[in-house]
Amino acid sequence: MAQARGGRVRGRDDGKRKPKGKSRVKPERKADSDGKKAPAAALIASSPSELVMFAVAAPGVEAVLAREVSSLAGVHAVKPVAGGVEFGGDAAVMMRANLWLRTATRVLVRVGSFEAREFSKMRHRAASLPWERFVDPSRPVTLSAAQSGSRLYHTGAIAENLQAALTDRLKGEVTIASDGQKVLVRGVADRWTVSVDSSGELLHRRGWRQEIAHAPIRETLAAALLLLCGWDPATALVDPMCGAGTLPLEACAMAMRIAPGLDRRFAFEAWPGHDGALWARLRDEAKAAQLPAPPAAIVGSDRSPAAVSAAQHNAARAGLAAHVELVHSELDDLAPPAGPGTVVMNPPYGRRLGDPRALRSLYGSIGRALRARFAGWRAALLVADMRLVEAVGVRVVADHPLSNGGLRVHLVELDLGRMKT
Repeated sequence: MAQARGGRVRGRDDGKRKPKGKSRVKPERKADSDGKKAPAAALIASSPSELVMFAVAAPGVEAVLAREVSSLAGVHAVKPVAGGVEFGGDAAVMMRANLWLRTATRVLVRVGSFEAREFSKMRHRAASLPWERFVDPSRPVTLSAAQSGSRLYHTGAIAENLQAALTDRLKGEVTIASDGQKVLVRGVADRWTVSVDSSGELLHRRGWRQEIAHAPIRETLAAALLLLCGWDPATALVDPMCGAGTLPLEACAMAMRIAPGLDRRFAFEAWPGHDGALWARLRDEAKAAQLPAPPAAIVGSDRSPAAVSAAQHNAARAGLAAHVELVHSELDDLAPPAGPGTVVMNPPYGRRLGDPRALRSLYGSIGRALRARFAGWRAALLVADMRLVEAVGVRVVADHPLSNGGLRVHLVELDLGRMKT
C-alpha cells in the first residue's frame, strides 16, 4: 500500500522496474483500508448533490452497522457488504453518519470509478472526477493505493499518478503529508475506485478515553457488543470487569442518546463548500435529542482500584460521572441493581494469566457469580477461546464472531436460566 512519507509518495515496490514480457510479479491481493476489496463497479451518484458512501466496519459488525445506517434520516440504498456498509444520500446524510454511527470505523465518500490499464489513462480519467468538492488545493493530502489483479500493479506509481491528476484538476500543486486529507484509490482487475475520507480521525475516538487499563477495547467494539447482545437501553447494564470503563460509558451515552461524534472535529469540515450552517443545525438537533439521565442504572466494577480510578476520570471527561456508577468490587461481591437488565463483560483471554488452569478456574467463578447474582438477566461474554465457555457452565444461545485488535474473538450470549450441571 502506498502512503505519504516525508513529502513523497512511495509504494511497497518503490524502486522496482516492471519486468519485460510477462510479469512474474504476482499482484498483491490488497483489501481496501475500508475493510473490503474494491468493487468491480462502484455506485455512481445520481446528481451533483448526491453522495455515494461507505461506512467501514470491523469484521463481524457489518449487520449491526447496517441497522445503524438505515436509521439515518434521508439515507437510501443501504447495502451491507464485507468490511462495511454502502449507502447513498446528500451532505446531511454524510454528516449524520459521522455524528451518529457508533460502530463505524470511518465514513468514506466515493469520488468516482473508472477503468484504466495505462498510467496515462489513469491520470486523465482520475482528473475528470469532481475533486474540487472534497479537496482544498491549499491543504495537503495523504494518498493510499492498493490493487489486486490489475495491469497497473506498482502502488507507488499509482499514487503518483493520482497526485498528478489532483494537480491537473485543481490547477495547483497538490502536496503530500501524513496528516492531510486522506484519499484512497483501489483497483480490482483494472477497475479503479477513488474515495475520500470524510471522518479524519477514526470514529472510535470519542474524545474522552484518555486513560486505559488492562485489556482495553475500542468504543466502536463496545457499542457493537451492546447492540449485538440485544441490550435494551431502558434496562440496567452491568459490566463486572469494566477496566477503564469503555463498556459502561458507551452504554450510558447510548441510553442518554448522546451522539458519539458530538465533541470532535471531522475531515469534511475542511472541504470546499462545507455547509457550516447545516452542520451547526444537525449538531443542535443532536443536543436537543439528549436525555437528562439514563432510564436505568449503568454500573461498572473492577477488582483493580487503578482501573476504577481510570474509569472515573474517563467518565468525568465524558460528562457522565453523575450518570454511571463505577465501583471497586470483586465479582462475587457485586450487588447488581434491580433488574431486569443485561450483564456484559470482557474477561481476560489468557495472555495475562498465563496458566490455563487458572483461566478455567476464573471462567468457572464467572459462571457461579452469574448464577448467584444475575439470575433472570441477559448475559454476554467476549471470549477468545470458545472452550472456556464450557468452564462457565452456561448454555450459549448465540455466537457472534468478531475481531478485537486483530485477534479473533466471540461475543457469546448466555442463557442464565439453563445452567449446566
